Amino acid sequence: MEIVRIENLSFTYPESKNKALHDINLTVQSGEFILICGESGCGKTTLLKMLKKQLIPKGKISGNIILFGSSIFESDEYKSIKNVGFVMQEPEKQIICEHVTEELAFNLESLGFKKNVIHKKIAEISSYMGIEQLFEKKTSQLSGGEMQKINIASALMCSPKLLILDEPTSQLDPIASQSLISLVKRLNSDLGITVIISEHRTEDLFDYADRVIYMKSGRITANDTPSKTALSFNKENIPPSFPAAVQLYCRLWNTDIDNCPLNNRSGRDFLQKLITPDTNNRYEPSSKDIKDKETVLEIKDLYCKYDRYSDDILKDLSLTLYRSEVYALFGGNGAGKTTLLKAVSGLIKPYSGSIKILGKNIKKYKNNELYNGVLTALPQNVSYAFEHDKFIDEFDNDEHTQELFKSFIEANLITQDLLERNPLDFSGGEKQKAAICIALCTSPKILLLDEPTKGLDGKAKKDLAQMIRTVSQKGVTVFIVTHDTEFSSECADRCGLLFNGRIVISEDMHTFFSENDYYTTAAAKLANGYADGCVTVNELTEFCKGGL
Repeated sequence: MEIVRIENLSFTYPESKNKALHDINLTVQSGEFILICGESGCGKTTLLKMLKKQLIPKGKISGNIILFGSSIFESDEYKSIKNVGFVMQEPEKQIICEHVTEELAFNLESLGFKKNVIHKKIAEISSYMGIEQLFEKKTSQLSGGEMQKINIASALMCSPKLLILDEPTSQLDPIASQSLISLVKRLNSDLGITVIISEHRTEDLFDYADRVIYMKSGRITANDTPSKTALSFNKENIPPSFPAAVQLYCRLWNTDIDNCPLNNRSGRDFLQKLITPDTNNRYEPSSKDIKDKETVLEIKDLYCKYDRYSDDILKDLSLTLYRSEVYALFGGNGAGKTTLLKAVSGLIKPYSGSIKILGKNIKKYKNNELYNGVLTALPQNVSYAFEHDKFIDEFDNDEHTQELFKSFIEANLITQDLLERNPLDFSGGEKQKAAICIALCTSPKILLLDEPTKGLDGKAKKDLAQMIRTVSQKGVTVFIVTHDTEFSSECADRCGLLFNGRIVISEDMHTFFSENDYYTTAAAKLANGYADGCVTVNELTEFCKGGL
């Protein structure tokens, strides 16, 4: 049964010259699981918001959307709230209430349901999703993964027929991400809820989806089964957000739709045709020598907590970073990664231990001295980086800035069109790239980035990785807190893992990813036993070509 029909839909944001959506035609059947992919700013989020009446953005609309048999523009508000659940990219933006119980009850209370019905529904959904342990918590105490689970639970309280998720794993570590995706699959298979999900992490979704839709510049350019959508691209332009097995197959084979591997299990079967498993099959990468480099950041025996009565968030933590090094730090949601960046930025004061920046104790930097060409920090919520109604007004109009603009445009971090737009109208990925441009314009010695790839597609991540490598070659040390293993494999020199308040390991990037089972890349998992040491699709492709 058809539940969604989009007819010739076009949309343009106010004061924008270009259409965000252009002639979209799409139907969705009841019970389908649809994955939407595409570059940052291609219109994915705009399209998803058009399916939830309360979220339709202001702008010029043409065409029509038929939802559950009637036009969404004329549909009843009650039915829209009840039948369509929406989970946003940034979980904290969707949380309204102070306590989890209040958050879960909010939608049904707004619709006038009786208390006994609400309590019954909360108990049922909490048990089904395994979130009973969060029941008594304040929403401010939740990690990113826990917030997303609560947002999904809140959406399910109304028993929706359609669940829409806009990049729900963008702020989650790899383990929390897999847990959330498993939950969404179960909702589709067990309860028959129709799911439309936009994601840049497609490894755990591609083979499950009934259809994969690819968008570019506001248009749908592919809409078919996963294998047919994958093979609609040629070897040169296969999207880097597609699963590692799909990318490898399309680059090396790209002939047989029926045998295209859609996950690592079938990808290893494909590898058997190219490589004979052998303990000597090892990729030997060249590594960047950081020995004898100048120390720019030295942390010793750091202890940190937010108040005297709470447990230590960081304890006995030590770390040394060097000039021109790119260091990526991993760890679970709530492990203390952002807290560490705040301590290095001088935003919070550890109660024990020391932090030295360029050989000087951080306590001796006065007023804004630390931020004047020494250190720049980009927060996780990049909306705080913008102060003006036009993006171009964020910068000084001098020769140095003009040169940087050219490099940003050449690196595809920004486009000329974005300069005249309001940053608040940018997509999540566009905001992220724009904020990074602002940070780079300060010409710091140390650049701190907290989840810099949030909302970025695979191509944008590669562009950003290239820019970070270029910046590091000019003497800048880049300290990245991230969940994104694929991105880090493209730019990091060393990687570390934060656990139980300490950095338990710091290794060169290839050693870190090739020896880990969970905090690693999809390509490294795929290569295990066939091409050990390969951690990117590019490395695995070249290794396989040597065996053809």
